[in-house]
Amino acid sequence: MKDKGIMVRSYKSLKYQLDVGENTGGIEIKLDKESSNTGNLYIETKEKSHPDNNNYVKSGINRNDNTILYLIGNYKCFWMFDKNILRRLVENKKKSFIHTENKTKTSWGYLLPINEADKYCTWKYESN
Repeated sequence: MKDKGIMVRSYKSLKYQLDVGENTGGIEIKLDKESSNTGNLYIETKEKSHPDNNNYVKSGINRNDNTILYLIGNYKCFWMFDKNILRRLVENKKKSFIHTENKTKTSWGYLLPINEADKYCTWKYESN
């Protein structure tokens, strides 16, 4: 990202990360190692700290913090989205391409096919 002129400084304090956002740039950054195998991006909407905890809290695109951009991908390719576009796509899931809820033990979200991610992303980066 530095090569593209995007500088991000992460907040070191857990309090700032929870109260303000992940970093000064307003960019939520998610590693999705499985995206190259599955052909989907996992867009998180809720999380909980431990599998035995019954309560999920808003996370990912649903957090009310300084995030305006959502960056997700793996070490070879990533996509940058306007967070509000992803929110609208999830809200309209019955009509949209986000076809499956993926509920794990600590995270809840939706699968976005990569071919559709290419249509809606603000920017895509692929390494050589």
